[in-house]
Amino acid sequence: MTLDAVQGRLYDSDHHADLDSPFVTFYKNGAISSTMKAPVGRVDMETHAIEAWNGVTVVTSDSATLTTERLSYDPKKKKIFSNTHVHLERPNSVTDGESLVADPGLTSVIISHQRVKMR
Repeated sequence: MTLDAVQGRLYDSDHHADLDSPFVTFYKNGAISSTMKAPVGRVDMETHAIEAWNGVTVVTSDSATLTTERLSYDPKKKKIFSNTHVHLERPNSVTDGESLVADPGLTSVIISHQRVKMR
């Protein structure tokens, strides 16, 4: 994973940085699996856990697109999480739900209370 941001503010006492326009690139086996962008975010400087909010978008290398209001990434579990409404568009379907647990490449996805529309 790599993390870029337009601007950041470090808070050494709390071991985190607040980020403006964070952009995260996730990798799997050396290749880009997805990217994540958001207007606002925070990274824990010790664990490298990331939180992003105010409209988060994840786009995979095969063009699946996930949007949600708030998203977290746990680097130990290598999973992304959302406890807010999620919208996942794939070439053959659109899924809406109330929460999500997935790998960053969106190959393994669990969405609660999902509604799926096939294209």
